[in-house]
Amino acid sequence: MVRTALFLMGLTIALPAAAVNLQVYTESDGITPVWLLEPQPGSFYENGIGAPTVTYDDVTSTYVMLFETRLPDSYIATLPGDYTGCGSIWAFGRATSPDGLNWSVTGTDPVVIPQPGSYFGCMVGHPNVVRDNGTLHLWFKADDATGQRGVGYATSTDEGLTWTYSTDPVIQITGFGFPTVAKVDDTWYMLLAKVPSLHLATSQSPDKDWAMLSTPVFDPGRAQWMEDRVYGPSLTCEPAGATYALTAHFGGKDCAVGDGACNPPNASGLGRAWSNDGVTWWLDTSASPAFQWVGDQVWNHWSILRAGSDYLVWFTRKNSAGQNRIGFATTNFSWADADVASRICTAVVDTGDTGSGTDTGTETETETASDTGTDSSTGSDSTTDTDTGTGSDTDTGEIGGGCCSTTGGTALGFGWVALLGAIALGRRRRA
Repeated sequence: MVRTALFLMGLTIALPAAAVNLQVYTESDGITPVWLLEPQPGSFYENGIGAPTVTYDDVTSTYVMLFETRLPDSYIATLPGDYTGCGSIWAFGRATSPDGLNWSVTGTDPVVIPQPGSYFGCMVGHPNVVRDNGTLHLWFKADDATGQRGVGYATSTDEGLTWTYSTDPVIQITGFGFPTVAKVDDTWYMLLAKVPSLHLATSQSPDKDWAMLSTPVFDPGRAQWMEDRVYGPSLTCEPAGATYALTAHFGGKDCAVGDGACNPPNASGLGRAWSNDGVTWWLDTSASPAFQWVGDQVWNHWSILRAGSDYLVWFTRKNSAGQNRIGFATTNFSWADADVASRICTAVVDTGDTGSGTDTGTETETETASDTGTDSSTGSDSTTDTDTGTGSDTDTGEIGGGCCSTTGGTALGFGWVALLGAIALGRRRRA
């Protein structure tokens, strides 16, 4: 297959022994991003299309995406049930692609719609899908008319066309966002964001018995670009035989830039860390950060897959009307589909200290995965990507906590250094 790559964004990412470019998919001018999916007037996603989660089906050679959207009033009027008290109604659409770049939205209806009377009676948001033995597992942020209920869960055996939902949230928690999940041997690991930190929950089963640590596993302040907040984690697996089992890409914010309150425009970045147990994370400090943007160029809500030694990044960025749309970046436009890895990881047998990265060195206690109280940091859910229909966006989409991390040295793997680079236009043939 030939994949045409119009790319740039001027990023060179330095590795310990070689260099790789992080390239944003752009128009022929090498500057204007190509938007893979955009809101379409008259559709159920006319208010915006964002927060993608992507998996790859190696049987049919198809990329499958779920995305979130705020349903228009005209569409809500056609739905059965009573949505009184909900305010905005958010749902998930589905799209497919043969190459990760050219996408088609499935049908004229969402595939996941809030169900009145359920724990997700008003909103489903921040989807995260893991493919395991032919089943798609979906975790999401769930709200009803009373507010945020927790982490919802559903499964699909037909590539995301229809879903079976859990009776209750699998984790009862408020004031959170961006659940991301990977499996290492028999253990499921979930990172989620709660302002201003990242938290961990684990389980032996994807649909029940999640135990959440009582303290954060990753805090801000370990570099200037992530001085005030870390948010939006995305878990992937390291290759078999690597030093670590898990990789987490995450956003960071330095709120001193801009209005000082972490509202756009501000300085944000995308960083990376590794772990074998989800508790101790080794920060890639060979660059700070891997990708950085300022002002209205901010990315949010990314989904990342590993393809061999490269990364594929689907991200959300707003248009001039404040509506979400989905773009793409990668370290190599010539990636092979056969190399795209799932989020089912292999445990590392030897977990000895390599002396690389930043060891959080934290001992934490687990607590039952339920939080029915109020988020003390904000008193409300601040993670909803609120599209008012006038172009405003109140998405803080981050995470909470405040202990247990230290700063440290250089990590193993790809050391990403963001440098302003030359604009490039090219065409590459995939293997």
